[in-house]
Amino acid sequence: MSEADNRANLDGFVAGLKGVCRAVGAPSYAQLEKISGTLLRQQPPGGVRFMALAPSTTSEILGGRRKQAPKWPWVLTFLTALQAAARQGGIDPAVVGTIEQWKRKHEAVLAACEALPHPRPGGQQQDGAQGRADVIDPAADSAAAAVRETDSQADSLLEKFLALVRHADPQQGRRGCWDITPERESYVTLESGAEDIWTYEPQVVPVLLQTEAYAQAVLAQQLPGATAEELTRLVERRMQRQSPRRHKKPRRLWAVVVEAAFHRQGIDASVMRAQVEHLIDLVGEPHIALQVVSSGAAGSPPLSEPMSIFRFPEPLLGDVVCLDKADGALYLHERRDSEHYGQLFDSLTLTAETRDSTRHLLAAIRDSFAARGTTWTGA
Repeated sequence: MSEADNRANLDGFVAGLKGVCRAVGAPSYAQLEKISGTLLRQQPPGGVRFMALAPSTTSEILGGRRKQAPKWPWVLTFLTALQAAARQGGIDPAVVGTIEQWKRKHEAVLAACEALPHPRPGGQQQDGAQGRADVIDPAADSAAAAVRETDSQADSLLEKFLALVRHADPQQGRRGCWDITPERESYVTLESGAEDIWTYEPQVVPVLLQTEAYAQAVLAQQLPGATAEELTRLVERRMQRQSPRRHKKPRRLWAVVVEAAFHRQGIDASVMRAQVEHLIDLVGEPHIALQVVSSGAAGSPPLSEPMSIFRFPEPLLGDVVCLDKADGALYLHERRDSEHYGQLFDSLTLTAETRDSTRHLLAAIRDSFAARGTTWTGA
């Protein structure tokens, strides 16, 4: 089994956990943490092993930001907490499934992971099927010291990186083509260096998923004073940002879009139809996750402005959050900020349609164009 297959198995397992969370009413991470505390207090000695559901951990696991499967005690506590939340909300806890079923799913994910080759430091292999956990690595102390030194360098490296970003966009009021576009050089710098991107768009299709014709139409609306030459140059740049040739491997993109984005007024129906067709094709790509918040979703999305979260291959660089506001972009890199907005993004994914449901919703939107005129005028 390849690393890609293993990742797909893990993503499927996490998607299942999110699905049952949605089925019981999508309780907040704080509520799940509170329930887990009750489970721990009621846990008999020598009984089932529960653990606290820290919101940051739950956010990372359900957000797909961990490369390994969650440990079974966490999964068990999460499922048990969901059953409790279902009972509190008057929902049949059977929608969560049985613990035995989830145990088998978890073991299958672990087995697939263990089937991958795991080279040991220095090229040494494990001694026997169970390995040699009692063997002391003589380099352990020096490795630990190296980790401490690496941690002490993290803030310095991040500051240098953010300085590069700020240098790419030193001021918002400069003249030229970039002065009239919502795109910013700093954003593109982050985007090009990211390994994982989580993005939320309430009004338009995300840039990395746009067709050329749709990008042209949207930019023409956003920049009524732009010349044809400027629009052409901006569209070309957007298409270049999508090119896989710019990256050694495909970036993992998780996009959540509000259905209202497909009811944008003044765009030719054929352009919108082609854009939706393009999204339907992309839903099947292994490195792209696309979800749509339907107009019939309960409640309103927790965010009214676009947001993106960038994660980089360099382990010293933490996540960077970009909030695209009317008066400019705001970049956040403190851990508490990335955790907060990571949880907001997770709540969006729970509110949105699943990937399969998104495909069906997009197909319905595409087919609805047949009954409309030449221009999409909104619902």
